[in-house]
Amino acid sequence: MLSAHKHRMLKSLASIFLLFVAIASSAHSSTTDRPSVSVVGVGQVEVPADLADISLGFRVENKDSSKAMDEVNRRLNYLLKQLGDHGIDDDDVVAGSIRIHPRYDYRNDQELFRGYSVDRSVSITVKDLGNLPNVLSTAVDSKLSNINGVEYRSGNHERLLEQAREAAIANSKQKANALAVGFNATLGPVFSVVYSGGESSTRSGVQLEYAMTSKARSGQSAGRYIPGKITVTDRVEVVFELLPK
Repeated sequence: MLSAHKHRMLKSLASIFLLFVAIASSAHSSTTDRPSVSVVGVGQVEVPADLADISLGFRVENKDSSKAMDEVNRRLNYLLKQLGDHGIDDDDVVAGSIRIHPRYDYRNDQELFRGYSVDRSVSITVKDLGNLPNVLSTAVDSKLSNINGVEYRSGNHERLLEQAREAAIANSKQKANALAVGFNATLGPVFSVVYSGGESSTRSGVQLEYAMTSKARSGQSAGRYIPGKITVTDRVEVVFELLPK
């Protein structure tokens, strides 16, 4: 059996718990029962891109997988050396992915071994967009197999996101205040805030296919690449109390 001391302690804890539940319930009821207005504030910041990420790849096929790998590595090493001559640091290049798989032809319901295919993917970050045509021409000269695309972004994403968030907060206050005035009320304190983070997108970005580099292969000008705008958007959901005038 429980001692009298333990019994009194359990009784006190139960009373405290019930008191806490009553207070929480009263607080919830007091907020949800009051007049309120819910708004979604949106903020956007648009800036020119200042970075470019190039995605490209090498593919070599050979009956001997070692020879195929050696050729892929030779082309990659040539590319890395040329990129260094154009001011691209090793830290701005990622070339860690490699795939080796057999290739087959199928004739008359028979599987005929064709050789091995070795693929290496490479990502290059260009921090000087004026250098982008030279980097693309260099990539073509290294006998790459494909250029998957060029994506533009901003190196100041965190600062832009902060600006977009501040604009979203200001927008939520503006909307809520306009609604309060429209309903002959005064905007009160904040009940709740829901925030899920911002996002960024590129408008009019350049997507390149390997066929588009044919001019560079023939020694002609690689052309100009005009980056799109970077748009950073943030949202915040806010519930304000409405007070009578």
